[in-house]
Amino acid sequence: MIGMTFWQIIASRRIGVPDTLLPIFPMAKSVLAIILFFTVLSRVKQSNLKLPLYGGFLCAIVSALLLILVPGTGLLGYLLLSLSLAFEALGFAALGTLRESLVAIYVNPEDRSRIMALLQTTVMLVSVPFGYIGGLLSDINRTLPFLLNIGMLSLGILATAFFFGGKKAVQP
Repeated sequence: MIGMTFWQIIASRRIGVPDTLLPIFPMAKSVLAIILFFTVLSRVKQSNLKLPLYGGFLCAIVSALLLILVPGTGLLGYLLLSLSLAFEALGFAALGTLRESLVAIYVNPEDRSRIMALLQTTVMLVSVPFGYIGGLLSDINRTLPFLLNIGMLSLGILATAFFFGGKKAVQP
């Protein structure tokens, strides 16, 4: 949520990407996410989701770090921006897909639709304050919302470690 809201702000105001080029990047990210979904994510085994979850969180963190490090709109800047979008596409495509896989594996089929509805509602309710906090942070420094995002993704890594701590892989 934070990344999508503040990406265009950091790209246009801090990095200096012209407004006419801004719509190209989300479109390219969406196309790349679809390609990665069918090439990389389709090979993920449902029996062990711990490593793919770690990979998704780490790709999203690398994406935010690269975005923060983009120096400007030169060749290196556009290269880092494109690399950041590639990591973001892979990271968030993996996390979204694996979230639904975890519900399918660990939730009773009769309760699955209710749990998915509760999960979506919880995500939306929790996202609202972070959007506001991200706005306040962006007023201070354009990179701070992304540092908040990195912190939240790091908490996701800790939650994954806690959830999968002593569990063996599930046999489908």
